[in-house]
Amino acid sequence: LLKSVMVQGVREVPDTELPASPGSVDRAFLDAVQGKRDVLVPATIGLGVIQLTEAAWRSAADHGRPVRVTEL
Repeated sequence: LLKSVMVQGVREVPDTELPASPGSVDRAFLDAVQGKRDVLVPATIGLGVIQLTEAAWRSAADHGRPVRVTEL
């Protein structure tokens, strides 16, 4: 089971509600998170996602001031 964050709190998500297709990107990601398979993308892709997310958080914390990933 995975936990799904909701406005009211956290709820358990049974496997039957997860994407079923073994070839789907979503299923591959969820399987990797659960330790059922290897991650299919290089770490550099994850790093870019983290940098973009951090820039968005910093921008939001600074009242929407644009933050470039290169500033991090």
